[in-house]
Amino acid sequence: MQANRNDAHDVVEHLDADAVCELCGNVNPEGTLLCKQCGNNLRDQRSRRMQATGGPTSTVESSFSVSRIVRGVVIVFGICAVLWVALNVSTIETWLMTGVQSAEAKSANAVAPEEFWRGTDAARYEALSAALQVHVMTAEEAGLTPPGSPLTVPDGRYVLKRSTDPAASPSGSAIVKQDGTKVYFVAQLFGGTEVRGEALVTSDTVFQAPYIGILDPDGKFSEAYGLAQLKPTGELECEGFFGAYERPASIVAIPVPDSAKDLESTEADTTATETAEPAETEAASETPAPAEAATEPAPTAQ
Repeated sequence: MQANRNDAHDVVEHLDADAVCELCGNVNPEGTLLCKQCGNNLRDQRSRRMQATGGPTSTVESSFSVSRIVRGVVIVFGICAVLWVALNVSTIETWLMTGVQSAEAKSANAVAPEEFWRGTDAARYEALSAALQVHVMTAEEAGLTPPGSPLTVPDGRYVLKRSTDPAASPSGSAIVKQDGTKVYFVAQLFGGTEVRGEALVTSDTVFQAPYIGILDPDGKFSEAYGLAQLKPTGELECEGFFGAYERPASIVAIPVPDSAKDLESTEADTTATETAEPAETEAASETPAPAEAATEPAPTAQ
């Protein structure tokens, strides 16, 4: 009966004890507290053995302590979080309202991609597109464009490639014109896609374009945004995101030598043509009408 009570007590306590008694060598059932042969305390025997070998004396007690510590830490952090939220309700509301207002303002100031073809600045982009068409560059010619050179302003024409590797295939051409702190650009890809946009000069070498319009060959418009960084060698490294899923795209714009002069001459010709057309119209309107022939008969000699 005493042995049964000890076994029950050992099971309830879930104490670790050795099965083999080191005094008499008897093999006891697993979970036995006292040796059934000599009465040796098998739990104390295990503790002495584990201390001598440097092992844990009680796995159950160790894991139990760790779980209690973790639970206590979680509870403390939870209480602190609840108190912080309760004390900063107004601040949190202000953050949320600021985020909503910022999103609404951004949506209100958004520029639809069609505006680059039909909006108030459409004439500016049409002029750039026309200047790009004056010097149409084929894929073969674009592949022969040498590396860029240092630029003071980004004005001019560019060859678009996936990288600066000379073996990289060209993707199209672009034209850029800076006006104060804004940079206007038009790109035409060899597949027929045209890209128009306006970038802001944020530093001497970085241009950010929050709104870009893309016109596919099938007449479909899509929006994009991105930035460009002017490298010391003259190339523009462009990174952008386009479409509803904001797919990333990157391209390198290599400047065409002496293309800034071509841009200036093209703009001068365009300005002269626009000035001459109203002058001709005005001159035509001021030309006097031919005199009408006299209808009265000459007097007859008497």
